Amino acid sequence: MGTTTIPYSEFVGSEDPLPIVRSTPGHIAKLCEGLTEQEITTPPDIGKWSIHQIVAHLADCELMFQVRVRLILFEDSPQLASFDQDRWMNGWVRENETWSQTMERFRTIRASTVRLIENAPEHDLRRIGCIRSAVRRQQATTSFLSPATTPITCSRSKRSGAGSSASAKFFFDLHEHSQ
Repeated sequence: MGTTTIPYSEFVGSEDPLPIVRSTPGHIAKLCEGLTEQEITTPPDIGKWSIHQIVAHLADCELMFQVRVRLILFEDSPQLASFDQDRWMNGWVRENETWSQTMERFRTIRASTVRLIENAPEHDLRRIGCIRSAVRRQQATTSFLSPATTPITCSRSKRSGAGSSASAKFFFDLHEHSQ
């Protein structure tokens, strides 16, 4: 059968993830102050994502997290959807979203997620949902707050192989925010 997991908890430890979740959009904006459009939109290397693409990915992750949170809070042991980040990124390119639109989308969805979590009764925060991984073909049970730091972790995982560009500095600085 499946296992109960709390993904990304190793990055937060026993700390409350909500302050990190709440402050991430502002932290990203601060990290990007003074960067040129070219620095924000240019990938550090072939096959790597630009800062703009990373933040678009964070907004997509937040959207999926928001759906999962709502399913867990409002339904009994729901099946949670996964998504293919590369396909979503390819689809995002067709959207022609500007940097400011991407940041606003992330801020808006994140603020809604924080409100939802802050106002949920404590017993609802203990509810679970199940996700079937397309890669592993196994079922795992995930707790409600477990993916709260997904955006930070997604960025952290992209650190490896990044060059000495603005994107690489962004990866490292965003990771430091989660510590």
